[in-house]
Amino acid sequence: MRTRTRKPAHPGGILFRKHMEPLGITITELAHRLGISRKALSAIVNGRASITPDIALRLSRALGTTPELWLGMQQAYTLWETANTRMEWRDVQPLNVEDIRKLRPLTDGARSRGFSDAQLTANAESDPDNPLLNEAFWEHARRASPACKTPR
Repeated sequence: MRTRTRKPAHPGGILFRKHMEPLGITITELAHRLGISRKALSAIVNGRASITPDIALRLSRALGTTPELWLGMQQAYTLWETANTRMEWRDVQPLNVEDIRKLRPLTDGARSRGFSDAQLTANAESDPDNPLLNEAFWEHARRASPACKTPR
């Protein structure tokens, strides 16, 4: 992920500075032209609401731009805000491809191909490095499917 040091401008501010001010159009007038409420447009212009795909289509039609322009600006703004104000995403660990490959036999797909729980656990027990022997994995499996039994 490319890291931006500066917060991007909210697309509502850009709408106001680059389009509304030069045209001399008010929030009330533009809202009427767009077919939305003055309150909704005011929230966007003042950075309190996001530009939705519907609003992006309306703005692009009225101002001769593209919906992708408005949605791209909104996406950049929202992503920066989330990355810099919420920290939970930093706790996510990268996936280990080897662990995923070892877990695959226990998917519903393996069961639908005729593997029984006994066959799957026998395969898991024959490989001492298999993460299926991990108690945390089986705790998760039991929560997901109460019928799932921990191999002993």
